[in-house]
Amino acid sequence: MNTGDEKFYEKILASIGDGLYVADSCGEIIWVNEALTLMLGVGEDELLGTPAAGLLAGPSRNADGTVGGGLAPGFHETFLDECRRRDGTLFPVEIRLSALQEAGGTVGALRDIAERRSADRALRAAEQKYRDLADSLPQTVFEADPDGVLSFINKNACEAFGYSAEELAPGFNAFDLLVPEQRLGARENLKRFIDGQQHSGNEYCALRKDGTTFPVLIHAARIQGPHGVTGVRGFMIDIEDRKKIDEELLKARRLQSIASLAGGVAEDFNTILLAVLGNINIAQHHAADNTDIAGPLVAAERAALRARDATEQLRMFSRGGSFSKAPLLIDAMLREACEYALKGSPLQVVFELAPDLWTVNADASQIRQVCINLIINADHAMPDGGCLTVAAKNMMIGAADNLTLRDGPYVRIAIRDQSIGILNEHVQHIFEPYFTARRRGSGVGLATAYIVARNHEGLIVAESEFGRGTTFYLYLPAEKNKKD
Repeated sequence: MNTGDEKFYEKILASIGDGLYVADSCGEIIWVNEALTLMLGVGEDELLGTPAAGLLAGPSRNADGTVGGGLAPGFHETFLDECRRRDGTLFPVEIRLSALQEAGGTVGALRDIAERRSADRALRAAEQKYRDLADSLPQTVFEADPDGVLSFINKNACEAFGYSAEELAPGFNAFDLLVPEQRLGARENLKRFIDGQQHSGNEYCALRKDGTTFPVLIHAARIQGPHGVTGVRGFMIDIEDRKKIDEELLKARRLQSIASLAGGVAEDFNTILLAVLGNINIAQHHAADNTDIAGPLVAAERAALRARDATEQLRMFSRGGSFSKAPLLIDAMLREACEYALKGSPLQVVFELAPDLWTVNADASQIRQVCINLIINADHAMPDGGCLTVAAKNMMIGAADNLTLRDGPYVRIAIRDQSIGILNEHVQHIFEPYFTARRRGSGVGLATAYIVARNHEGLIVAESEFGRGTTFYLYLPAEKNKKD
C-alpha cells in the first residue's frame, strides 16, 4: 500500500460519509467527494468551478458570495446552515471550514443533520410531555442529585409549599422543604437509598415557606447514569387528609368499643343501684319517726340518685346506635334547644338559619340532646355572658371538602361561641370519653355527640383558636326539597 500516492488519499476522502469539497483561494470549488454529490442530488461536473457559497441557502452566505469570511491559515470554523437539493428542498447541515495551510483556499465538510434535528425535536417534545404530565399531577414531582439539589420540580410544588417558580428553580435544595430536625436523617436515608440499602417510601414533616408544616410521604426511583446513580426522581405526597381520615376512623372504632363496655358497666351498676335505692326506701319507711336515722338515709338516697344520673349518662353514651328516624325540622329544633338550655343565661343568641332547609331524617330526641349539650357547653364557656351564634345551612359535600362523609346533600349546624377557646392540644381529644377541660364538665357529652352523629352517617367537628372562641359543626345527611 502506497500511502504517499495521491489517489490513496482521494479514496479515503471519497469514502467519508460527510460531503466534502475543496475551494481555491477565490472560493471556487476544485474538488468534491461522492457523498456531497449524493447529498445535493447533482453531478460532480455541475459543482466544479462554481462558488462554494452557492452550496448554502441560509444566512451564513456573505454578501460577496463567500463563506466564512476568508479564513486565516490553520483557522477552523463550525456553524449551522441549510443546503438546497436539485429538487429545491432544503435540509439542515453542520458545516466545518478549515483554511489550507500553504496553497490557500478552504476545505469544507457538510454533515446532514436532518435526522439529528428530528431526534432533538422528538426529545424536546418528550421532555415537554413529561413536564406537562408532571405539572398536571396533584402531587409534588421532583428530580434531584445525590446532595438533594433540584434539577426539576413541578408547578404543584409552588402551590403546596408557597414558593414562586423562580424560588423553586433548579439549584434549590430539596432538604430545605423539610423541617430542620429531619434534614440530617433525610440525607442519611437518601444516601442509603442510592446505595441500595433502603427502600423508598419514607414519611416526613414538610415545611412551607410561611413556616406551617404538613405530613408527606416520599416515593423515589434512582436515576442511573453511565457510571452509576446520578440522582433520584420521585413523588412527594401530601398525606394530611389521609391522616385525618385514619384518625377519624380510629376514633370512631375506639369510641364504639368504649361505648359497648360502658353500656355493660352501666347496666350492671344500674341493677345494683336499684337494689340500693329499694333498700333505702324500705329503711326510710321503718325509720320515719327516727330523725337520727332519717337524715343520713336522705343523704344516701341523694347520692344514689346522683349515681343513677351518672349511670344514665353512660347508658345514653352506649345507646348511640339505637334510634328511630323521622323527618326533623332543624330550625324549630334549634330554637327549642336554645330555649331549654339557656334558661336564666345572660347569653345573647343570634340565629342564622337558612330558609328552606333540606329535610333531615334523624332521631329527634338524640339530635336535640346533642344540640342542647353543645349549647350548654358554650354557656359554660362564657360565664360572663357574650354572643352565641346558632346557624344552619344546606351544603353539598364532595371530595374537595376533605371530610369523612359520603358525597351528597347535608344540613350543617354550627354552634359558635365567643369564649377564650380551646387549646390546640386539647381540640384533638375533646370527643374522647371523660376528657374535659372544664371543671363543670362530665367528659361524656361530646363523646356521646360524636357517636350519635356517626351513627346518623354524619359528623361533628370542632374548630377553635385560643383567645377567639370555638365553633362546633354538626353535619347531618339530608334530602333535597323537591323544588330544589
